[in-house]
Amino acid sequence: MRLKYASLLAACGLVLSAAPSAADVTWQGAFVVTNLVGSAAAQAKCTTPVDATKAVHKGDIFRVVVRPKNVDINGPDTKLAISDGTRLFHMTLPAGAMPSGTAGVLGIDENAVPQLTSTTYSGFTQAPAAITASDLKATLKGRITKFMGLAGCTIDFDSALALRP
Repeated sequence: MRLKYASLLAACGLVLSAAPSAADVTWQGAFVVTNLVGSAAAQAKCTTPVDATKAVHKGDIFRVVVRPKNVDINGPDTKLAISDGTRLFHMTLPAGAMPSGTAGVLGIDENAVPQLTSTTYSGFTQAPAAITASDLKATLKGRITKFMGLAGCTIDFDSALALRP
């Protein structure tokens, strides 16, 4: 299954989840779910989805790779690739819009099935506020709806990032 997952990522051109090209300047690190947002019923959309293998809980840790906008020749959009090793949630923030907006999402589930959708995000803050190629460390936090493709699942997150060599 790992081979199928890797092949699908390569076919989709998701350079953020694999080794970046020489032109990409990216940061990677830990992405921690700090809170499940809403009522108990809303939180259940995260913790008890129809398919239990897709559950998300407070305290879950994911790997994240971030390609900030306009760093060297990264382009105008900020991109995040969030993965737990079996699933991928790839967000594109148009023009790197922060603190809130609508992001295009390519999700790939544990069966290597791609899903194109969109999500809303809010409260996104990064430090430093304008990341440059000389910044060795950065942080990003915020709120994401439909996290990991789960309708009704809204999470808060915090991430610590290091510049990839």
